[in-house]
Amino acid sequence: MFVDPLPRDASLHLYSHVLHNWGSDKVRFLLNKSYEALRAGGRGAIFSCHSDDRESHPSPAAEAEYSVLLTTGYEGCCYSFEDMRTMLEEAGFEQIGYHKSICNRNFGCRPKDHLRSDGLRRH
Repeated sequence: MFVDPLPRDASLHLYSHVLHNWGSDKVRFLLNKSYEALRAGGRGAIFSCHSDDRESHPSPAAEAEYSVLLTTGYEGCCYSFEDMRTMLEEAGFEQIGYHKSICNRNFGCRPKDHLRSDGLRRH
C-alpha cells in the first residue's frame, strides 16, 4: 500500500478500518495516492470510527476509549470527521460527506471532476 502503486483508473478506493492505524503523514500520503490514481469522477470511501465534531457535541465514551487504544498500540488515532475532511481536501477530494452509521462509522467523498488541484486535466 505504501510502496506499490494503487489501482489506476478505478472508480472506488475503499479504506475500511485502516487509516486510524497510521499517523497523519501516512494518511495524507495514501489519500494523495488515491486521488492521483482514481479516474475522473471516481470516489474515495473511508469506513471507520470518526467522531462527529461538526455539531460540537461530545463523543461517546466508546469512541474515546477506542482512540486511546489506538494511540497506545499504533501511530494513529480515531480521527474526527473534521480531521479527515481536512486531509481529504488537501489531497484534492471534494463533496466530502459524513454518512453516520453505527458508532459514527462511514463517510465518503469524490475527487474533483476532471481537473487536478494543480489545474491540469486528469488523464
